[in-house]
Order: sequence, then C-alpha cells, then structure tokens
Amino acid sequence: MAGKLSKAVATIIVAAALACIVPVVAGQARFLSVMSGSMSPAISAGDLILVAGADPASVREGDIISFMKGDEIVTHRVVGVAGNPAGSGEAAFRTKGDANEDADLETVGSSALVGKFLFCIPFAGYAVGFARTLPGLAMLVFLPGSLIIAAEIRKILKSSGKLE
Repeated sequence: MAGKLSKAVATIIVAAALACIVPVVAGQARFLSVMSGSMSPAISAGDLILVAGADPASVREGDIISFMKGDEIVTHRVVGVAGNPAGSGEAAFRTKGDANEDADLETVGSSALVGKFLFCIPFAGYAVGFARTLPGLAMLVFLPGSLIIAAEIRKILKSSGKLE
C-alpha cells in the first residue's frame, strides 16, 4: 500500500514538474524571480512566479500581468483596460501593485505585455538568485559534481582491488 502511494505521489510531482517545464522550454512561459514587495500579500519578494504569454485581448481587470518597463520586468495587477489610447492601435492596461496605494502613473501598452501570472512558488526566487552567484554555483553544481566524481573513483578503485 505504501509503495503504491509513494508511486502515485511521485507520478503527480513529475507530472506537475513537466506541466511547468514544457511550456518554459517551448518558449510559451517563463519563470521570474520577484524582487520587491509591491504585490504583497499575493506575491512576496523572493517568490518565483510562472508567467505565460497571453493575447492582450484576453487580459481583464483583476488579472496579474508581467510587462516590460524600460529594461526590467514588472508584475502588477490590472485595475483598468482601455481599448485604443490616443489612436495607438493597441490596448492599454492601468496597473497597480497590491501593496501600493496608487495605480502606476503610466499605462502599459499591449506590446509591453510579457504574460499573465499563473502561479507562485514561495521563497524559490531566493534560491534562484543564490544559484546565480559564484558561491551558489559552487554549492549547487561544483560541490555535487565533485562528490559524484569522488564516489565513482572510489567505486573503480574498490572494484580493481586497489582499495579495500
């Protein structure tokens, strides 16, 4: 019974991981690390979010979207949608961080839309940020790699009789 339960749990975890990874690999979604608390309590600083590309026409008031603002990506909630501001031919979104008192000053054009928020993994953004540093790279790649190599060398020496 316990074996079947653990297989079922493992299958669900693998399926969930694939459901997240396949769209990312296909370029239809991306993971983003949240750097500020402007969307707290829904999304906190240090969270990792999955954002999927979306048709601007599908964006509605209340959706959480990610968009380009200069050279950074911002994730805020849509508080208003305008069809065609100043004859630009594209939709515009009024956005606001949940923790902010006022809406953002500038509207977001549909061409700046990165995608819609799908879900959040609490605190995982900290791990991603750490992995991008030299100590993080060493701890997450080089150290485990060295341990695997050392274990394999030990197996080879043991099987050849040079190590007891």
